[in-house]
Amino acid sequence: MKAFRLPLCVIAALMVLSIITVSCTDGLSSNSTQIGSSTRLSERGQINVAIQTGAGYTVKEGTLSVASGADVQFTVEPKEGYRIIGFSYSDFETLGNNVYKFKNVLYPTVIEVYYTSDNVTSSGDEKDPVTNTTTQSSSVGTDGVTSEKPSTTVRTETVTNGTQTPPVTSVTTAPDHDRPQIDGPTNDIAYANSIIYCFNGGTYDGYTDVHEMTVFPNITNHQRVNVFNGKDLLYRNGYTLIGWNTAPDGSGTHVSLGSRCTLNKNGALMLYAEWVKWSDLSDFTYELSSGKARITAYGGDDEILCIPAELDGYSVAELKAGAFKGLSCTKVILPDTIRTVQDGAFTDCALEVLHFFDTVTEINDGSFVDCDDFSTLYINQYLDPVYIKSNGKVEAYDSLILSEKKSIVFFAGSSVLYGIDAYRATASFEGTEYDVINLGWTAPRNAIFQMQIITGLLEEGDIFIHAPEYISSYHLLRSVSMGTTAWQVIDCNLDLYSYVDIRTVPNSITSFCAFSKAKAASKNKYTYDAYCSSMDFLGYKCSNRPIIHDTDWAPDGSCKITSSLITDTSISRMRTVYSAMEAKGAKVYLSYPPLNENYIAEGSRDTQVRQGYIDRLKSVGYTVIGTPDDFFYDGSYFHDTEFHLVTVGAQMHTDKIINMLKDQMIKDGLLQNQ
Repeated sequence: MKAFRLPLCVIAALMVLSIITVSCTDGLSSNSTQIGSSTRLSERGQINVAIQTGAGYTVKEGTLSVASGADVQFTVEPKEGYRIIGFSYSDFETLGNNVYKFKNVLYPTVIEVYYTSDNVTSSGDEKDPVTNTTTQSSSVGTDGVTSEKPSTTVRTETVTNGTQTPPVTSVTTAPDHDRPQIDGPTNDIAYANSIIYCFNGGTYDGYTDVHEMTVFPNITNHQRVNVFNGKDLLYRNGYTLIGWNTAPDGSGTHVSLGSRCTLNKNGALMLYAEWVKWSDLSDFTYELSSGKARITAYGGDDEILCIPAELDGYSVAELKAGAFKGLSCTKVILPDTIRTVQDGAFTDCALEVLHFFDTVTEINDGSFVDCDDFSTLYINQYLDPVYIKSNGKVEAYDSLILSEKKSIVFFAGSSVLYGIDAYRATASFEGTEYDVINLGWTAPRNAIFQMQIITGLLEEGDIFIHAPEYISSYHLLRSVSMGTTAWQVIDCNLDLYSYVDIRTVPNSITSFCAFSKAKAASKNKYTYDAYCSSMDFLGYKCSNRPIIHDTDWAPDGSCKITSSLITDTSISRMRTVYSAMEAKGAKVYLSYPPLNENYIAEGSRDTQVRQGYIDRLKSVGYTVIGTPDDFFYDGSYFHDTEFHLVTVGAQMHTDKIINMLKDQMIKDGLLQNQ
């Protein structure tokens, strides 16, 4: 059963509310009403800053409007039995009397409060996630047992919380790839849409008596939220944190640090820290380079290789070529201290899954040589979002994840992004079991990785419609190598890439490293609650694009529509991807993109020439809706390129393709004649 999704009419109402500025003193209401207007305020040098409300504290002030770059003060008073332990905005100062100063706030922000209950007890032994043997937790000054090796950060490890924090998690198998539908066990409505993070044997920012924290994430601008990444705050000596899990033993849904989860609308979502114990330190050989450890060899035989963050007090920053050769390990975890993985560091290994952090600066596909089964990446996100203001595709993927009905997914480049009005299309299916989701992005970006993500999210009865642009080697699957800018599509939810088989998408790791470097160097960095200004709440194009050209307008260049555009390799790849969708129970249709008729190349104006393209597309073996000529429009219907329809053009095109789709669905027995 699919998870809850707000009806479009409700979402539309929320969007209207979000652009009205009113004065409110209760934090949640002020977030909902004022933050949406912050873009215009920031253009005048003013921004809105708010504290998210929660069940364990009160906020004296409402939303404050201040100059960008100013300090902001809020009074956050914990209720009886609770205490404040931190905030999502890390640069703050405690002024006393529950007053906090947040320094140099540059962007519109909703600050989340991290708080904990004071009635937490500590006791108990725990199971080691690798050996499954019982060991006593270390807690200097509590039970007299010290850790095996002191941490260079000089923190102490707490014992497991015997009442609320269950044993540490296991990561012996890759997380299930069913569509994530996370429901917490707590159904107290006062905690609706909150997250309770259980540290599962770890400590928070040196607090040895804090075993969990509660957060009410900002849900003003997003359907799903990004989980706490724990950077420099969560610690457990001898372990690496690879994410959160809905089950304490790691058997539930895995969420990598900084990626997205679905909240529980009826209560709290319980997430448990997913720790992995370092492999035996004595199995590693290292040398020093600039005061950091560079691992040169490994002599163990762990199936799960968890590389330590430090050796003999030295931070592990590099893995040398040939250090991990011929290993039988199927899963590798790199700590957040790793900066360089040399070419050939992993050679001829049984590796299947890699967990690593986006702070690695030198890593590429050549770091993994002859690892034939290496297919899956899980990436923990420490770096602030950069592209969330200009890319709403994560929101559109969330729409697919949360859809309660069977989903009709339109996919291609910007011809779909600009050309399919998903609200209009969904309205045309009112009274049926279908809604429509627009997952179009841009034609010059890798398409096969997006198609694999969509495949992972499709369910029985869903429909996938692909209308590749004639000019796109990516959408016609002639090209499949991952490019740096393609990562912008999932900047705020890197877990989506875990659906991708990197064996079929060359350059995955190399391009991600380049992407991370670009993010780290970017001056534009935003909080997770930033709103995509070019798209709406569901990740759809929301700007009005009026007609500005005459019927004869055409941009420079010309478009060929010939059989040579679809190669034998294209056909083979298309069949592979579409077959995988069918295996999930989805129906696949092909079609053609909307095109400025004035942009058609002279040699392609002959219908016989276009027939060659039609025949090649049909040879893929799936039903094709319409003909190229059905979707030729004059120049007045295009905004700035040959594929970007103006608003009225998108409405006209949506009506046409939806009517043709309905006719085909009726023929195929998927829809009753209305």
